[in-house]
Amino acid sequence: MKRLLKSVLYLLLMLTIVACGNGDITNNIPPDPEEESKNAESLSAEELFGEDVIIAEIKLDTQHQTMLGFGASYTWYSDLALKFPEMRDEIADLLFKDAKMTILRFKNDYESSVASVSEAAKEVQFFSLARERAAEYGEDVIVLLSSWSPPPRLKSNDSINGRDSVTGDGTLKKNEFGNYMYDEFARWWADSIEAYRGAGLAVDYISIQNECDFPAAYDGMMLAKFENENQAEYARAFLATYYEMQNRFNDNAPLMLGPETMTFNSMDLKDYMKNITDTLPEAVAGIAFHLYIGGNSTGEWGEGLNPGQSINEPNSFNRNFIDNYFEFKDKFPLWQTEFYRGTPMQTALLMNNALVNGNVSAYLHWAGIWERDFPTHDLIGVNRRGEYSVGSSYYVMRHFSEFIRPGYIRVQVSVPFSYDYSISAFKSPDETKLAIVLINPTHEDMRIAIPIEGYNINDSVIYQTVLEADSYEADNYYADIGNLGQSNTVLLKAYSITTIDINGGRHYG
Repeated sequence: MKRLLKSVLYLLLMLTIVACGNGDITNNIPPDPEEESKNAESLSAEELFGEDVIIAEIKLDTQHQTMLGFGASYTWYSDLALKFPEMRDEIADLLFKDAKMTILRFKNDYESSVASVSEAAKEVQFFSLARERAAEYGEDVIVLLSSWSPPPRLKSNDSINGRDSVTGDGTLKKNEFGNYMYDEFARWWADSIEAYRGAGLAVDYISIQNECDFPAAYDGMMLAKFENENQAEYARAFLATYYEMQNRFNDNAPLMLGPETMTFNSMDLKDYMKNITDTLPEAVAGIAFHLYIGGNSTGEWGEGLNPGQSINEPNSFNRNFIDNYFEFKDKFPLWQTEFYRGTPMQTALLMNNALVNGNVSAYLHWAGIWERDFPTHDLIGVNRRGEYSVGSSYYVMRHFSEFIRPGYIRVQVSVPFSYDYSISAFKSPDETKLAIVLINPTHEDMRIAIPIEGYNINDSVIYQTVLEADSYEADNYYADIGNLGQSNTVLLKAYSITTIDINGGRHYG
């Protein structure tokens, strides 16, 4: 009996030791990463991030357009910023160092508004200021030279204006044989490139005619989709200029964009370019347009905190954005080269629509610098006393331009069918950098989770601008609000624009 009791007690003791030992061993075994990953993948999005979090999944392998960059025009009044050295350098830092805008659009004034390009110190100086700052982060700038009008000697109305009260609308002049002066126009363009480059301006792209579909009461010229008795044809002027550039400059000829119309209606763009794209598509480096016609925008001036034009509905532009995407996809890069109407929030939504729905590779605000009473809806407003103001549109542009670098590729974002925010995502060619822009146009905060399958985030920085009733200036724009954290989530404040700068890389297995 005693022997039996001892055996039972010994058995109980062994069971206790084994049980305790198993517990200790289990606690000391490190978790299996693959098993944890499987467990995480088996959870729903709500279980991972919470029920109140909206999921926006980045799809790195679904690629869209390659970006060329962001920028603005430096034309009338921009020389005011150059008259005061301290202001000049501060503005140059804002535009070209902080916001990293690398596309500069200039007005071809050769032989028209100025006597010679020796007076083109404004363009050369802006180019130098931008190039010096771009070199600091290892990039170069792009110069686009657009013509508002050739000199009056080439115009049918003998005027620099597109519409003259006495001589009427201006197109190219006809020669003594009754033919439009396409070749003379082309030689003027080639002469201007020689002169500008000789003055130190490295011209990369040209647009032969700004807004050829608009009879401006200022510098302008009308060119038709197809030649007729009253107007010269855009395509013939384009091709004549292309051939002259090739003959004059060979491999160093500037690249050519067209048609840079006021409209971005896809049928209009197609008609203007048809006789070029059908016969010599290699002559076209990109399809350029403005957004003044083709979406629901107004030219009426507002008052108070809304001194700029108002866009009634940014989504009204999407139809033509999408049509142009399908019309020119995989054929030509799309350039939006001038627009400024709208409140800051409308501008942000429109830019995002242009990138996502329109597949735009380059986006330019109208005036980088303009003479303006403060506050300003331009990027930078200046006066003649050496004072300047930074507009809200500057910060809107910067949310895109600073981290979406030339060469970055837009990638797909998977979002819920019904959502009230806008998002776009871009990756560097080596995938070590990601840039994500999110816009919350509602008056409610929302939290967004951003899972990126197969990607390790090493670090991130979040910048956020909270707009106040579409005001055009604010003291706390572009605030650093931290990082994504382990949960990969970000709080979008009501009526805000947010940019996430991510460093990381792929992981496999």
